[in-house]
Amino acid sequence: MKQSVRAGSPRALVQTVSPAVATSSTLVEMLTAQTILASSTGNLLAQKREMDLLLRFAGTTQINKAIELAGASKGEPFVLVVAGPIAPSLAKKLSAESSPLPPGDLSEKELLKVERAALLNALRA
Repeated sequence: MKQSVRAGSPRALVQTVSPAVATSSTLVEMLTAQTILASSTGNLLAQKREMDLLLRFAGTTQINKAIELAGASKGEPFVLVVAGPIAPSLAKKLSAESSPLPPGDLSEKELLKVERAALLNALRA
């Protein structure tokens, strides 16, 4: 799924994460916004935006640990994160084949995850 979306949307940020770490659409939007801002200012935690996003979901600067904590596992349910321009036909297909995450206010745990993700840049420096 990730590869086909990436192929059809080369400028979009595309990543799959474990549902255990992507608990609401608001959380996903906030962490994705952090990655997009970091990309525009040259402050990514990794060389690629997709890995930066995974690091933020995991709350670590260690790539292996991020994959272990937040990465999607083959054959298991996953959350597909897509940010950026995608073809209307692809957007329609994704909408038909998936279920959106619930929106709403962030829980205290989710707020802490957003804060920790924002502080990762300071830890890296």
